[in-house]
Amino acid sequence: MYTSALNLVCGVIEPGADTTWPRSPEVLWESLEGVPEDDINHVQTGMEVSARLDGAPDQQVRGSILKLHPRAETRDSRNVFVAEVVLDNPDQKLRPGMKGHAKV
Repeated sequence: MYTSALNLVCGVIEPGADTTWPRSPEVLWESLEGVPEDDINHVQTGMEVSARLDGAPDQQVRGSILKLHPRAETRDSRNVFVAEVVLDNPDQKLRPGMKGHAKV
């Protein structure tokens, strides 16, 4: 199991749509801490994600990994791979700038 901090970076996830913030049933989040280099071989696109928002820690949000960036970045002196995660937003409560934590 892998855990990372998340940050909501844009709104709509619909084919052909721009990424302004009309309400959407799905939203895109970016992993802030990234997937550690040692764990990247155990994480792949399509894997289920469970997230909790800092502002509502008692609510669990489900989603999946949309994309893993192919090139490592250095964050806090560690090599990590950024993951983009699509989370379900049926209640349309997720907003840009919100933060949380996700488990794969």
